[in-house]
Amino acid sequence: MRWRLVDRIDAFEPWSAIRGRKAVTFEEVHLPEPLGRRGVLPESLVLGAASEFLLWLVAASSGFERIAFIEGIDGAAFSGEVRMGDVVLFSLETRRRDDSGIEASFAATAAGRPIASGVLAARLAPLGECLDREDAEGRFREIHGAPA
Repeated sequence: MRWRLVDRIDAFEPWSAIRGRKAVTFEEVHLPEPLGRRGVLPESLVLGAASEFLLWLVAASSGFERIAFIEGIDGAAFSGEVRMGDVVLFSLETRRRDDSGIEASFAATAAGRPIASGVLAARLAPLGECLDREDAEGRFREIHGAPA
């Protein structure tokens, strides 16, 4: 089973910004139960979703030639919990980009409440090393509804 961390891309500006949403599922909120936390989305999945938005920003901006590999997360802060049925809105904006890497700030909210923020740093690599280009383009069309 593959976790779906990005459900919809609402706005996309090549190499500049991406905005979208992730709906929290029943299965996801039960993951932290063995750790004594019931009914909340693990913070690691919030970071995973932010990382996946950066992946889509890079892939679509590069014409599906490049992909982002997260190398660091700076200043990650969590200010709220997310529960089943919540829709988390993500906004990422590029802070720095060159041929080898990208850095983007992110913010996540749910029902107008701040959930998380931070800065993601990633190196860029050929997309074909880890994903099939046609599959990636098809998935992007599915979650964005428009060609890259």
